[in-house]
Amino acid sequence: MLLLDTNVSGNRMTFGDARRFLKPYNIIIGGNWEYDRGIFDGILHRENGETIYLRLPFVVVEGELDHDRAVIEFQRPYIIKHVVNLGLDK
Repeated sequence: MLLLDTNVSGNRMTFGDARRFLKPYNIIIGGNWEYDRGIFDGILHRENGETIYLRLPFVVVEGELDHDRAVIEFQRPYIIKHVVNLGLDK
């Protein structure tokens, strides 16, 4: 995991606005969200079973995440690599 130093941390916006803003960049809400927190995920690179993701974690500071009007605050973004072993195990 590589933590990024950006000006994203601490910024607030509604969940609906964030989702609409990030969608053209193929950054979508990750599947493991909760009502009080979540992660936007974007694929930076994929090759031979390795995927490198940009992750934008956030917490909900007002409302609940299943509503577009919920206010979220971004946390420190990071890059992570996920490796899938391809082929048969010996």
